[in-house]
Amino acid sequence: MPTLGLPVPDPDFEDPKEVYAFYGLAAYTAQVLEQGLLNWVVALMIAGERRVTPATVERLLETFEEQTFGQLLRIVRERVTVPAEVDSVLDHALRRRNYLVHRFFAVHSEDFISGAGRRSMIGELRDAVRLFEEADKASESVYLPLVARLGVTQEVISQQMDLLLQRAEARDAAT
Repeated sequence: MPTLGLPVPDPDFEDPKEVYAFYGLAAYTAQVLEQGLLNWVVALMIAGERRVTPATVERLLETFEEQTFGQLLRIVRERVTVPAEVDSVLDHALRRRNYLVHRFFAVHSEDFISGAGRRSMIGELRDAVRLFEEADKASESVYLPLVARLGVTQEVISQQMDLLLQRAEARDAAT
């Protein structure tokens, strides 16, 4: 689930719906990070296998896709030593993601009814987006070399990204 490298937009702070939009962007980038962890877990599971088929990969994805961010991170940590700087940012992202999903709006219930409060909320959400993107890049620095050794090179990833973009453009052209 690529982020497409789009910059975090600048809010205009006029519409209260912007809080929801930035919350959605934060949730999206958290899911991109979580999908990266899922890919990392699957790569770790198949790294020692001699014969890996697409069906094997699909089965592993199905097995682990319902795991939470924290559970996926625990599995990674059980299988490899994560560099300290990467582990630290992943731990911070895990805590921020859990706060975002479970407590963000409860903590900010009063803030949401004022313009200044909504600006604060949007600032916090933009920071969360940046953190999730940083954590994703940090984790990629560790797991992409592993998946490259398994045959999923940057070229293969780029080709898949191109296909995704082509399908999206075709959908837009059809409307």
